[in-house]
Amino acid sequence: MTTKEKRLLRIALVIFMGYMLPFQLIPTVWKFYRDYQASIEDLTQQIAREEELGKKADYWKAENQRAKQEQEKIEAGLLAGRTRELVGARMQGLVKQLAQEAGITFRTLEPPDTTFNSGEWVLVIQSMQFEANSGTLMAFLQALEKATENLKVVSLEVRSYQDRLNGTIKVTGFSRISTPVESKSEEVPPPASPPSPADQSAPPPKPNEAAPSSPAPSTSLPTPLPPKPEQLTTTPPPAPATPSPSEDLSLSPEEARLLEEEDLSSVPPEEEVPPEETKHE
Repeated sequence: MTTKEKRLLRIALVIFMGYMLPFQLIPTVWKFYRDYQASIEDLTQQIAREEELGKKADYWKAENQRAKQEQEKIEAGLLAGRTRELVGARMQGLVKQLAQEAGITFRTLEPPDTTFNSGEWVLVIQSMQFEANSGTLMAFLQALEKATENLKVVSLEVRSYQDRLNGTIKVTGFSRISTPVESKSEEVPPPASPPSPADQSAPPPKPNEAAPSSPAPSTSLPTPLPPKPEQLTTTPPPAPATPSPSEDLSLSPEEARLLEEEDLSSVPPEEEVPPEETKHE
């Protein structure tokens, strides 16, 4: 190796050790190492999370079953009906049936109140004035508690008079009415007809220039033309053709001769034309 090559090798080694190694190679290796460590930590945390979820799988299955049963219980306790009127009628009929089975005599049965709602959920309030004793009233309250529908007593006023109980009771129930969304059909304008060739060739009118008015169609009848002189002359009808004796083979010679004489006698004599007078000057 020559002295010049050794000198170039020392210069390249100095550049590598002074610039490439501290500013290019070491930062790249350090960044790769940090990314590798971060990916390992993320993978470790994900494995630990999956193991924890696997241990709680039975718990979440039980919670799912409990939520489904709770939902079925709530849906079974709702009053049936698609509209508020049907829900109110169902509530009124149910309270009336339970009161009759318990032996309660109801005086007045007010119309159900369905004005309280939140979205598709409707609260139904049924008020009733009744007359009963302690036994029938307890039986009625127990029947309301054991009913399939979720009925709750929110108000009870009782007055005692000669071993009889008179009072007013308010019973509530719930229902869910699905309100259909009304879809508005957008009116699509009809497609514009393509312009005719005459409209395309005509130049567009100027803004201050009025469009030329088309002439109105004439409604006058055409004037009849006078008849020509040739049309005024009338041609006489043709004379009936007389059969010649030679053509009619059914006539005898005597009859044919007489027929020819009659034809000759029927022809009028020709009129003589007087000679024109010559004028002498």
